[in-house]
Amino acid sequence: MAAKLASGDTFFCQHCQARSVAKIKREYTDFTVTREFLVCAFCQHEIPAQASAPAGNAPAKAPAPPRNALAELLGDEPVPEQVDAATLLQDSQERRFCKNCDYNFLTPFKCQCTLHRREVEPMHDCPDFIPKKSRSEI
Repeated sequence: MAAKLASGDTFFCQHCQARSVAKIKREYTDFTVTREFLVCAFCQHEIPAQASAPAGNAPAKAPAPPRNALAELLGDEPVPEQVDAATLLQDSQERRFCKNCDYNFLTPFKCQCTLHRREVEPMHDCPDFIPKKSRSEI
């Protein structure tokens, strides 16, 4: 390895033969740190000292932009922005969930359908759906 490694850097581990992330491991003696060294995050194999950066001689650098080490490790592209739920629900289509059905009998422990006489999940989509009456109609 030509480049010096620091905690959080990705590298190819020769021991487990996989791309991994370097992490700091500490050895303690009576609540005092006796030694700090870098290990592979997957197999916990110690990275040789010549490949790791010296502890106290790091030159002052400008802070690097934040990066997603997990995405770099797995090779995933960043997730695009999430679509707002309100825009998904703007259509006039009726939601036929059991939790909104008039036949639903809800207890703290289960959701019971009185029409089919069985336990259901609140987010099931039922073909026999009848909307609950609003409080003003009761």
